[in-house]
Amino acid sequence: MALSNGVSPGAHLTPEGWDTSFTFDDGDLVLHSSDDVKFRVHSVILKLSSSVFRDMLAIPQASSNDTKNPDEPISLAERANVLRILLDSIYP
Repeated sequence: MALSNGVSPGAHLTPEGWDTSFTFDDGDLVLHSSDDVKFRVHSVILKLSSSVFRDMLAIPQASSNDTKNPDEPISLAERANVLRILLDSIYP
């Protein structure tokens, strides 16, 4: 059951709003939920698990330079509890 702010009981967040269950030091992609929780995940896992993510990540992103910034989040309309369920189901 999620609390009114979308955070599931037992979910751990850093003071900066990172979900500790899905924030990997070697993650190369940041997902940002609609209720302001961030997840640093592995793009390869998302691409292998979902054609939606594969297609979304294949689209070139507008950038002021040619280098990709892994800290630039992809904002999603889903709340953190929904993203946690998704990530729980696709991560090994």
